[in-house]
Amino acid sequence: MTSGSDLAAQNYGLDQQIEHDLRYEKAEEFVDVVRKLWRSWEPDAILEDAQAGIFADHTKVRPIHHDGEFFKVRGPLNTAPLPEEPVLVQAGASPRGKAFAGANADVAIALARGVDGMKAYRDSIRAEAAAAGRNPDDVKVLFVLKPTVTGSTAEAEELRAARRELTQRDIDSQLNSISYLSVIDFKQFDLDEPLPELSTNSNQGTLEHFSKAAPPGSTLRQILQARSGGAGDSIIGTAEEIADYLEETGAAVGGDGFLFSGFVDPATIHGVLDRLAPVLRRRGLLRTGYGNGGFRRNLLDF
Repeated sequence: MTSGSDLAAQNYGLDQQIEHDLRYEKAEEFVDVVRKLWRSWEPDAILEDAQAGIFADHTKVRPIHHDGEFFKVRGPLNTAPLPEEPVLVQAGASPRGKAFAGANADVAIALARGVDGMKAYRDSIRAEAAAAGRNPDDVKVLFVLKPTVTGSTAEAEELRAARRELTQRDIDSQLNSISYLSVIDFKQFDLDEPLPELSTNSNQGTLEHFSKAAPPGSTLRQILQARSGGAGDSIIGTAEEIADYLEETGAAVGGDGFLFSGFVDPATIHGVLDRLAPVLRRRGLLRTGYGNGGFRRNLLDF
């Protein structure tokens, strides 16, 4: 709904994505419609009375009769609702995206640099939630982190240095990624010149995060080198060092947790989690089991 991709828009009858803030207006109404549908069945509507041949009490299943700017939906939901409402996740760093997250999201996913950047983002989401009449604690803010676990501190430093030595493949991979996400062709820019002022109708927060990976006035090559060397959402270190970072940063930010990203092949996942998870559990930073309830309750309880 809030994707900035023109290619995605072309799968839904549009030539290009609609204007950034208007997308969020449409998303606000979409969430309203979906929640009305989820709640169109009362909790005790299902009877499952086989002897009487009655599945549900029809007086407790009602149309929603939504008629808005973007959607017109009679309802009700054409299937029994789940025991828990699905979790709504929002990733957005623009002012409109943060307002939408504060008003609607159960989880806000963020790219932020350093403790100050993370704290500022979390504070802004909580302020938006309060302005929307919600309890700020009902919105979990997870910061995206791409961890690489090494066997020693020396190995970590060697890996950071190696990653700063950009290969053409590294350059192409990063430029392709940011070009897709921002809908700006980054290959048009000179690698050894600073970037011009850029704006996008697509992922505004992602573009800003990319552009600020290196100090102001840095060249595009220096930005790519900084990102490859562990700047921004990447961290390289031993399991203990990464656990130190997570514990200290989480405490300073007052945040709710981190969302690990990166390659999802089994070797990479096990290379990270097999070494890092035991350290996090030992420090009480990672749960050892799940409580009663489904995904929503377990997510919000921890």
